[in-house]
Amino acid sequence: MLDRVRASVFFGALTFVVAASAPANAVILEYSSRLDLTAATGSSSIETFTDGVHFPIIGGVLNSHTTCPDCTGGPIPPGSIIDNITYSTEVFSNKGAYFNIDTGVNFAGGFLDSLGGFASPLPHDPPRTLTVTFDALQRGFGFDTNLLMKTFKVDVFGDSDTLLGSFSYNIPDLGFDMRFFGFGSSAADIRFARIRGADPSINFAVDNFTFDATLPVGSSVPEPASWSLMLTGFGLAGAAVRRRRKILVSSA
Repeated sequence: MLDRVRASVFFGALTFVVAASAPANAVILEYSSRLDLTAATGSSSIETFTDGVHFPIIGGVLNSHTTCPDCTGGPIPPGSIIDNITYSTEVFSNKGAYFNIDTGVNFAGGFLDSLGGFASPLPHDPPRTLTVTFDALQRGFGFDTNLLMKTFKVDVFGDSDTLLGSFSYNIPDLGFDMRFFGFGSSAADIRFARIRGADPSINFAVDNFTFDATLPVGSSVPEPASWSLMLTGFGLAGAAVRRRRKILVSSA
């Protein structure tokens, strides 16, 4: 009898914990400072995309496993790209410089871009989108850009392609100086983002991509409020078991 009571109380507490851990409706906030994003979300890993040029990245996928042995500028050195994140774009008819790590235009070292419009045969390929996919759910991410991408859109998604937020920018005075664009969630629920510029020649150009590469893949960390509710739930479960034990002993 006591074992059944314990099991009932345990599963009741487990249900309570699961409910407490589930994030409420997340809110995506914009950040214009990398320091502010890091302070709010813990996102402190910065991908600099190496110090040189590597193009074209045939296949449209860049991650820590990409070597690009035939790239102009030489292969991508092992360990150059941070783990637990993948950058990808569409592959259309053009097999030229549609996905590249380039240098110059006031970017420090390498930056990730698409130059499909310059290399495509007429008619131009459709605009390409940079999709950034995280192995572990994130609370925030951000990147630097400049006049190469002064009109662009960022869509933020959770699991199951759930749209968490959509942001459009048209900044005519965006010059050669780098400007930071960051996005932070009230919960660890960001699975991927899509970035597309309006320029038909340069669809995207990003550098210093910021996220949290230290998060364990395949698990999520409960929010502080959830930890409090979880501890409360286990405390109530323990008290219920002790109280039931006293009742059974008295009855005996």
